[in-house]
Amino acid sequence: MANLEAAARAGRANGASGMLVTDWGDFGHWQPWPVSFLGLAYGAAMAWSASSNEDLDLTAALDLHVFRDEARVLGTLARDLGDVHLETGVTPKNASVLALLLLFPDRPLGEGRLAGLTVEGLERTLASTVRILRPLSGATPDRGDGRLIVQEMRLAADMVRLACRVGIARLETPGGNFRAISGAVRKALTSDLDELMRTYRRTWLERNRPGGLADSTARWERLK
Repeated sequence: MANLEAAARAGRANGASGMLVTDWGDFGHWQPWPVSFLGLAYGAAMAWSASSNEDLDLTAALDLHVFRDEARVLGTLARDLGDVHLETGVTPKNASVLALLLLFPDRPLGEGRLAGLTVEGLERTLASTVRILRPLSGATPDRGDGRLIVQEMRLAADMVRLACRVGIARLETPGGNFRAISGAVRKALTSDLDELMRTYRRTWLERNRPGGLADSTARWERLK
């Protein structure tokens, strides 16, 4: 959410006549569809009337018009889960540090886009993710795919939590060598990754055609 607002401000300040809103699928398109609703809704609001939507309560608008969640859970959850990577204190350009940890497990820590990453920052992110996810069971999306949306949000949070744990394990391993993570920690991470991959495949096929799934899951297998 913070990135969207910053982009809109920068665009207006520099005379932009519009804003491109799209949903990129780089590196296997791991993001479940509902995590993009916030960005799409914000883009729609700015396109309709940027000036009158300057102070839009986007989480309320999402709950009312998009998620149709009378419990008013999903709008806040989508915003907070989308911003939770900021808790790491590392904000690389055009990427989330959490995605980088999962997509490129051999990338050296402490340099490039992973510079500044700490155990404390990842533990803070992990704790925030657990807190953000807590109200999800109370969500009441009045949509045909409401059950699936709840499942997809839980999957997105599980991916965040796995990234935090992988990062912590690497930072606590001499040299940050992924292959040198201790046996017990490696076994626990592998078990959780196996469960995540099963959920990921099942969830993908509930909303999407099979095309692309093999490429996408191959990246999980590489991590494993």
